[in-house]
Amino acid sequence: MDELSGEELADRSGVTAEQLRRLVELGIITPTPQDAFRPSDIQRIRVVDALADAGFAPEQLSELLATGAYNLDWAGVVFPEPTAQLTTTLDQTAAATGLPEDLAARLFDAWELPRPQPGQALRADDDELLQLAAPALEGFGHDETALLGAARQLGDRLRGLAESQVRLFHTQVEERLAAEGHPHHSWTDDLNQVAASMMASLERTLILLYRRHFEHYVLDVTVLRAEAALERAGLARRRPVRPPAIAFLDLSGYTKLTEERGDRAAAELAGRLVEIVHEFAHRRGGRVVKLASRARRRVRLQAPEPDADLAVQRRVVDAFLAAARAGDFEALVAVLDPEAVLRTDVGGTRQPPRPPVVGARQVAAAIAARGRGFAWLARPAIVNGGAGLVVAGPRGPVGVIAFTVSGGRIVAIDLVASPAKLRPIQHDQAQP
Repeated sequence: MDELSGEELADRSGVTAEQLRRLVELGIITPTPQDAFRPSDIQRIRVVDALADAGFAPEQLSELLATGAYNLDWAGVVFPEPTAQLTTTLDQTAAATGLPEDLAARLFDAWELPRPQPGQALRADDDELLQLAAPALEGFGHDETALLGAARQLGDRLRGLAESQVRLFHTQVEERLAAEGHPHHSWTDDLNQVAASMMASLERTLILLYRRHFEHYVLDVTVLRAEAALERAGLARRRPVRPPAIAFLDLSGYTKLTEERGDRAAAELAGRLVEIVHEFAHRRGGRVVKLASRARRRVRLQAPEPDADLAVQRRVVDAFLAAARAGDFEALVAVLDPEAVLRTDVGGTRQPPRPPVVGARQVAAAIAARGRGFAWLARPAIVNGGAGLVVAGPRGPVGVIAFTVSGGRIVAIDLVASPAKLRPIQHDQAQP
């Protein structure tokens, strides 16, 4: 990317000309000898904005830079060609791509990115993401729930990957160089050199690994479909399928180890266990298909914001009910948030209290195992002001199910089967 004029830098970083002049005066942004600016200065300005949001004034950053205890040289290494700010707003891009504006806004929630404010200029990468979402929506048959589900899956996985990579670099590279006697401030020349080398390979590594895994699963599905087609045509019998082996391993004393030796030692032990599993499977001529963990990747600190549109809620709940009636495990997973929780209130019955079930696949398994028969008795209802279900028995309701729908997926299911709580409900309340 070529050098930028002052006007271009201000436009692409979303600041005014006066704000840019002030950053130059403070020594945070330094023009080239030709009185131009570098593309990496866009990211320097974003660092200033992030620090300002955290309560640090540009003057404080200027003083810190002057002491030599901190520098911003890393911005040009990690973000050599930063994404520019556009003048296009969310509603304009939505109109240009044909995406409903509400859906375009909700996609940012699903991607786990900040939702643009009304009238706020988009970044170029945000604009491109929306443009890419338009053909995806068409491919999903204009099913907004399916698109939001795919976007949520991508956002969750890639956010976690990005976070882990930054933490890994900090603990394994930055802290190591500091321990070896390098100047104890952020981003020395040695650190920049290591970062530049690693950044050059990281994105390519991600693409190569994704393509390998994608190819594997495409071939798996291809074999199954080909076998089914041959069998239907009477040309061959399907080969007997060897069921996968499922092993449950637990680390005794993991919590105690964490307390005594720290998170890093515990994580290393867990990682070594994974290696042992792979090594053992390889020696036996097999391979590990998937590893599961009861540990949650993150903890929700705030309740999810429910979808306000009752019609959207109803579509999601109807899809859940259809999947539950069919006993379709994968269809259930598709309408559940990855962190979905199922809570059951059986107070006043002979059944023991049931702990919450957490995780999309765990909730789907519970529904598929216990709920298929009851699903045929369920009827649509308005529960707590939202789309819900009432399970009707011969003498009245035997269960009421409330759903929390956010981002086009179910994040919480609350099943009330307590006779005392169901007694006031009349049959006419079970009508849609």
